[in-house]
Amino acid sequence: MDKPSSERNSKELYCLALRFRAEILNIMGKYDLAMSDAKKGFEISVLPWDRKKMKLMSALIQRNRNKYTEVMRIVEEVLAELEPSGEEHLRFDAMNLMGICNMYLGEYEQAVDYFVKALELNKTIRNEFYQGALNNNLGAIYYHQGFYEIALTHYRRAAKSFTKVNNRRILGMAKKNIGIIYYHTGRYDEAEEKLLEFLDIAKATSYTHGIAGAYNDLGGMNVAKGDYKKALHYFEKYLEIVLQLDDQKGIGNAYMNMGNVYMKSNKFDKGLALFAKSLKIARKHKFLRMTGINLINIACAYMEMADYDRVLPYFEEARSLFSTMKDHQHLNEVLCNLSDYYNFIGKYEDRDKTISKALRLANEVALPRLKYNALYNMGKYLAETAPSKAAVKFERALKLVEENDIRNEMWYILKALGNVYIKNKETESAGRALLKRAAALGTDPEQTSNIHI
Repeated sequence: MDKPSSERNSKELYCLALRFRAEILNIMGKYDLAMSDAKKGFEISVLPWDRKKMKLMSALIQRNRNKYTEVMRIVEEVLAELEPSGEEHLRFDAMNLMGICNMYLGEYEQAVDYFVKALELNKTIRNEFYQGALNNNLGAIYYHQGFYEIALTHYRRAAKSFTKVNNRRILGMAKKNIGIIYYHTGRYDEAEEKLLEFLDIAKATSYTHGIAGAYNDLGGMNVAKGDYKKALHYFEKYLEIVLQLDDQKGIGNAYMNMGNVYMKSNKFDKGLALFAKSLKIARKHKFLRMTGINLINIACAYMEMADYDRVLPYFEEARSLFSTMKDHQHLNEVLCNLSDYYNFIGKYEDRDKTISKALRLANEVALPRLKYNALYNMGKYLAETAPSKAAVKFERALKLVEENDIRNEMWYILKALGNVYIKNKETESAGRALLKRAAALGTDPEQTSNIHI
């Protein structure tokens, strides 16, 4: 009897070692090796709990590979196998992964539902790390929707929890996310401090995937600042790492982001060539959101080049794709850009119908950034012919950006409303004050519009 028990204990220990090594390899971005350990651990596992844990480990690896459909299949399988009680930690991991997948697929309501259920479960588990992870994920959802201050609140809660568990790497991740919010709200010095702090942590802990992400975020921040040379430097370092990792989604993102830098530097041929490379990768691997964003970028590039005959097919394909995906944020972006296209070619009736659709969509999903974009475009079209009506649209847009602290885009609306006001003697002084506010922001977003990082 002793021998079988000894063999069982040895297998349990070996399984545990494989799981720990898989976790480390996954953090380092060595996904094939991590998956090999996870599969081996599943095959030799003796306890049902170990088999479920190994399945979730493989799902976590697939998540980092951006294979969300496969993750959800594995997790649903595990959820069906869980006991009614006594496996709360596994249930938590499963619900958290389902929330993450739904978030990246754009199903925000479903994602929030999973995360809220996991928060309730954590009242029983009382795990500070779990608390931090959930706040981090809720922050990500609000970030993706443009609710930056709400996102910042959750990220700060996550950092507070991660400080308590004394884990440098995950605390660095929370700080990085805070840095991203700072750069999207125009607080560049604070953003750079947080992002560089995380980069140092990622390097010190050999977190290859994190190093790549930090370079990408630093590139995006410098694009927003208008420092294209520095942005390109960071994107090239990002590309170097994702090529080593054979991270196809990362490679596609790098080409796309570098393409935007070249477009903003008026190097249109280089920009379009990189968009084409990114689009090819996105189509091959069925990265739907990346496909759609590249289509928008290419269409906008042709608009910048005044090559209007090539624009419409790209916008129409992107519109169809994001409609099918129910990706309201990018669908709204397509509609706003499409209305600009119709404005450029003189189809004003189509322009007005399209921007009205964009505003209706924004009101339906109640996202401030989408409302702002539509109202700004409406005001822009009215500025010359009906300045008083334009002012109303710009005023509503300004209220939205102020309420939601969308500082990166405040420059547009302050300048637009100021220029409308100064045309009227009664509002001229208020208009000049708004233009001074715009100048004080120090960043000209005309240089950063249509950037997709």
